[in-house]
Amino acid sequence: MLLRYCLLSLALPAFAFSADTLYLSSRRVAELVLERSAPVLASDYQLQGEEYAVKGAFAGFLPQLSANASYTYLGVLPQISMPSMGSDSTLFRDTTFLRQVMSMDAGDSALIRMVSGGLSSGSSFSLSPQRLYSAGISITQPIFAGGRIFHAYKAAWCMYEAKLHSREQANLEFALSGQQLYWGWVGLMQASAAMAESRKWLEKLIQDQTKMLDAGLIIELDLLKAKTQLSSLKLSEIQLQNQARAMAENLLVFLDLALETPVVADTSELIGPEPMFVPPTPDSIENRILYREDFMASAKQVEALDVMRKIQLGAYLPSLAAFYNYSYTNQYSQKESDLDPTWNIGMGLSWSIFDWGKSYRDAQKTGMQVKSAKKMQEMQKAQLRARIMSLARKVDESREALVIARETVTNAQKALDISQLRYNQQLITTTDLMSDRRALTEAKLSLTQARIQARLALEEYRVAPMGGM
Repeated sequence: MLLRYCLLSLALPAFAFSADTLYLSSRRVAELVLERSAPVLASDYQLQGEEYAVKGAFAGFLPQLSANASYTYLGVLPQISMPSMGSDSTLFRDTTFLRQVMSMDAGDSALIRMVSGGLSSGSSFSLSPQRLYSAGISITQPIFAGGRIFHAYKAAWCMYEAKLHSREQANLEFALSGQQLYWGWVGLMQASAAMAESRKWLEKLIQDQTKMLDAGLIIELDLLKAKTQLSSLKLSEIQLQNQARAMAENLLVFLDLALETPVVADTSELIGPEPMFVPPTPDSIENRILYREDFMASAKQVEALDVMRKIQLGAYLPSLAAFYNYSYTNQYSQKESDLDPTWNIGMGLSWSIFDWGKSYRDAQKTGMQVKSAKKMQEMQKAQLRARIMSLARKVDESREALVIARETVTNAQKALDISQLRYNQQLITTTDLMSDRRALTEAKLSLTQARIQARLALEEYRVAPMGGM
């Protein structure tokens, strides 16, 4: 029988196996899912995106460097007017004029013209070119931002941890999906093999009946019934092979492998002992929920929402930053081509005093989202408790079904052996014999499905996907 062998091939003879043949087991499928499956790789890319978000949020603590340049054309040049020279010595009482002159460089062309041309009362001079250029750099260092920078970084970190926990749970569920495809394929292959075994038995029976018909021991009706049953078996076998091929192709697509990949399934797990199962207790269920990856992710998302609320409330606090500017400009020179360096350093304070309550209401909205998320968490925990208990009962049920299926195969085999003896003694008809043979085939198919369901039920209990609610 086929179950005596550890390997099943996908529509390939044994001699066709090569170095490129892929040998699969349920554990190997789970490994390949985590290595190659598109959903898993997409989840990894999303996690990397959250890593970049954390690094981007941390940049808020660091100095910001920027470059700037400007060009200005003055339609009207600013003029310095000479004060009138009267008895009151207005020249010396006009402090604006004195400051402008004293700030001029000794080599400045405007000052030279003033001195060489004489200080005539009422005359005026321009101290800047008509086209102004400037270029430089600015460095800004946040000092206090009402906690907004820190909370933005914390929110990004919480979202990263949430995505990390979500990915771990998703990977478990993706692996379970891969195993479901694998066992579905194995089940169809086993069913096809059982049909092939029954077909060979029926072909041998037809050969014997042909000889008995030639000897005049049976009538032709018995032979025709056997041939009709054989035709039905052949059709069922072809259908199962096509279904198995389609399932195998779906599995290869899920594993991101070429459809032409030769695949061999290790079915030794079907004939081995069932893995140990310990029924859950209330304490074990609560502990499992506490450390379940998707609930840990949900808790981090709630924490991120709470941090966002603090960022919104922080909009009412002042922001303090230090700055340093260094640039070249011709603003203080008479010639357009003279770019002189200038710099300044200082601190800036900004404070949003009144915004019609927008930030406060945004914070209230986020607070409601936090309460809603916590309420949903409690409901999901209750659902998960019920689901874990239901899946545990499903494991017990599958193991009881496996025991019954084994007993059914044993009884069906004994019934067929007895029917074969009675048929050889011509005590029963061909129809009765084929009916017992069909019962044995169905019992074997049921046993294979019971073995598969027992393993899938245990894996589903371990993962407990919420999507199955």
